[in-house]
Amino acid sequence: MTSVKPVAMLLGGIAMLAQIVLLRAFMAIFWGNELLVGLILAVWMATSGLGSWLGNRLISSRPGPLLPFTLLLQAAALTAAIAALLLLPGARTILHVPAAGYLTTNHLFLLSLLTIVPVAFPLGCSFTLLARAAAPASANPAALVYVWDAAGCVAGSLLFTFILVRWTSPVQALLAAALLLLLMAGWRLGWRGWHPPAGLLLVMLFLHAPGIEQNRAAAYWRSFAPGMDLRARATSRHGELAVVDWHGATSLFSNGALQATLPNPVDSQADAALLMNQSLPSPGEILLIGDGLGGLAPELARYPEASVTCIELDEEAGRLALNALPDSLAAAWRNPRLTLRFTDGRHFLQRSDRRYALIIVDAGRPSGALANRYYTEEFFALAKSRLLPGGVLALLNVPSGENYLGPELLRLNSSIYSGLRRFFTEIIVIPGGEALFLAGVHSRITADPDELARRLEEKKLALNYFYPSMFAFMLPAERISELENRLASAPPRRNLDFQPVVYFIDLLLWQKMIQGGGTLLLAIERLGYARLLLIWCTILTLLLLPALLRTAAPHGRSHEAAVRRALLFAAFSVGMAATAFDVLFIMAMQNIFGNLYAAIGLALAAFMAGMAGGGWLALRRERRGFLLPLLLLLLIALSALVLTPFFGLLSARPWPPLFYAALLAVSGLAGALFPLLSGLHARCGGSGRWGSVNGADLVGGAAGALLIGGLWVPLFGFARTLGLVAAANLAGALAIALCARPHDKENRCE
Repeated sequence: MTSVKPVAMLLGGIAMLAQIVLLRAFMAIFWGNELLVGLILAVWMATSGLGSWLGNRLISSRPGPLLPFTLLLQAAALTAAIAALLLLPGARTILHVPAAGYLTTNHLFLLSLLTIVPVAFPLGCSFTLLARAAAPASANPAALVYVWDAAGCVAGSLLFTFILVRWTSPVQALLAAALLLLLMAGWRLGWRGWHPPAGLLLVMLFLHAPGIEQNRAAAYWRSFAPGMDLRARATSRHGELAVVDWHGATSLFSNGALQATLPNPVDSQADAALLMNQSLPSPGEILLIGDGLGGLAPELARYPEASVTCIELDEEAGRLALNALPDSLAAAWRNPRLTLRFTDGRHFLQRSDRRYALIIVDAGRPSGALANRYYTEEFFALAKSRLLPGGVLALLNVPSGENYLGPELLRLNSSIYSGLRRFFTEIIVIPGGEALFLAGVHSRITADPDELARRLEEKKLALNYFYPSMFAFMLPAERISELENRLASAPPRRNLDFQPVVYFIDLLLWQKMIQGGGTLLLAIERLGYARLLLIWCTILTLLLLPALLRTAAPHGRSHEAAVRRALLFAAFSVGMAATAFDVLFIMAMQNIFGNLYAAIGLALAAFMAGMAGGGWLALRRERRGFLLPLLLLLLIALSALVLTPFFGLLSARPWPPLFYAALLAVSGLAGALFPLLSGLHARCGGSGRWGSVNGADLVGGAAGALLIGGLWVPLFGFARTLGLVAAANLAGALAIALCARPHDKENRCE
């Protein structure tokens, strides 16, 4: 058994490494949308669960040494992951997507099956094989593997976040791990003669991997649009970065999404002229969050009264963008009135006590929880508190329509408009393909072209691409008035940190853009929360019904089979809860503390540490009865109900130690349940079916990954989503309660 523990830990680390690397690769193609991330994770966990389940049959057909075979399975999984990484850049060509066409969710599902199933399935089988190898020396081998697997996930998460992402390419990281596994398997099987050739192969492939990845990335951009030339690429802590030349323009992409066009002096000078000629208080302290890499920051700093602080999230992206600029334009960033800082914009604003005459936010599309944080009422309140009297808040590049707002765009813009109205008395919305919002309190903001032209002429700035007369074309009074009237009359929907309505609306827009649909999302929304809760409880009841009917049977095999089914259902509900807590804690961390990537990596490690710690304690103090699992399920349901108020209190008074303590506590509850459920399942006739409980846990996690981050949270917010999770765990508690039959003296499960 001593050999099983390090191999199980290695399994967890490898699974975490492969999952993170492949997830980042998919994000580079599909723009990091949470719905898509949820789908990818769901396919991964469901496939792993299936592999764990079917691994029971593989055991019986595998009489030989299990540990070397397990190592070979893991090596095969990593080899498949490497093949997937090399396959994904050619996805557009393989799927016959035309140039400038969109990859749809159908494409994503097909690609996830082609690339993730060959990786996740053998890793799931490895779990069961390891449990079988540990069975002679452990009363609960599945729980033993689970604990050490979780510990490996902690190590893998920390290793990738803090070391591998900085010093190796994704293929290099996977390649080194795969060949290490092959060497270990060969050593245990006595194949020592092939060590030198394998080592030489390792070195050669490791050295050539960056070049192979570069060629595949260049092929991807050429398939995206004719004439696209990959100029530079990099992997940062925040995503996959690419600088692409296309028809004389240089563009910066992060995770496949356009971040900036370099340079873009026409738009930058127009935005700067509009913003800097408002009636701003003095001194002219200006904060720019986002879009600084596109050239707006140097244009703002041209105004003598301005002192500009530009906040960008990704330092590596900043380096690539600045290196892509011509020397004459790069020199503009050396203006002494311009300061460039790399951190999370909202986090910076929370910690700063400085007040500004102008705060400009260009967060891009609210396509996920990270960007949505800049369109919530909580952020508007924060921005107002950091403005000087008479100061102005500006939101740039809000998704909109040049001449027409469809229902989704109207809902998105009206939600932002109604949120601003709660804190600002003066609001101007300038229409266009991307709208510009100006908001202030006694700020005397204006969209009068003549007044703005007069102010610009007084400044006597030499602008190459913008003239005072152009304000008349930028600011058509009739269209501005019509747009503001439509936004003011639309039914308002509050967009909050923990109820991200704008995020959901953007999901609808995205679905309509790529597939002309979004009907499923709309159908779920129209159901309403009350109907969805009723449907959800009905589904849970139907899943429990076979077990409920058979628990009434006399004691014996029939009853034991019913108990096993009930235990598997409880494992399903625990897996869903664990995924829900994982997703929601990370989203809450972004809202409360800012997107500090290292801290988020630490949060993932802390979550898995809680799972491992809870499992270890339960394994050491395992009880045979049903009472403790029942109590833990009820505690998980209670935790789900109180978590949203807890996040609200933490938002008011951020204290990281309390956040991590809560994270460890809730993950520890979920982790402790696995050994208990696994032990009960084995005693109720499930001995030898080592992968069953793990499979049910993973399938529950898959359901949670798909439903929670991608659907329920943007639709209903944190509180109601956690209500649905609590319902699933109460159903699991009911299943456990029905299993306990103290009156049945012959019940062999006790």
